[in-house]
Amino acid sequence: MTQTATRTPTTTRPPVTVLVAEDDVLVARDIEETLGELGYEVASVVGSGREAVEAARAERPDFALLDIRMPGELDGVDAGRVLIGELDVPVVYLTAYGDDATLERALEVRPYGYVVKPFDPRELHSTLQVAMERKKVEDRLDASERRLAATLRSIGEAVVTT
Repeated sequence: MTQTATRTPTTTRPPVTVLVAEDDVLVARDIEETLGELGYEVASVVGSGREAVEAARAERPDFALLDIRMPGELDGVDAGRVLIGELDVPVVYLTAYGDDATLERALEVRPYGYVVKPFDPRELHSTLQVAMERKKVEDRLDASERRLAATLRSIGEAVVTT
């Protein structure tokens, strides 16, 4: 009797996609390269808040990495408000501004992270990992709340039936 080796199926997760919004082309290239080295897939690189919103609507990335101060009608905070509030895309800010006023304004949006430039790749990676975990927990909580709400809505029907 011959035995054949059984293979355990390997599960490969698709890479996490990140939208990058950075108006400085050299910094944007550096971020894109760093994310690639860390194993992330860059969905697209844009230079304004408006472009970030448009790209997120079209591509539905897992995360958005936004500079706070960008040209145009929407800066990174305004774009982050749309991405988190309307599109449910988690935002991590990557900015050269670490002052209290900028941080306060960014915190109003409830970002998933805040990294000050120049950044260390390990710091960026750990921030994105924590953000991913937070997103998973929030998604599970939302699903649980929906199940609970459905159960509560059906209780009335069960009482009438009984």
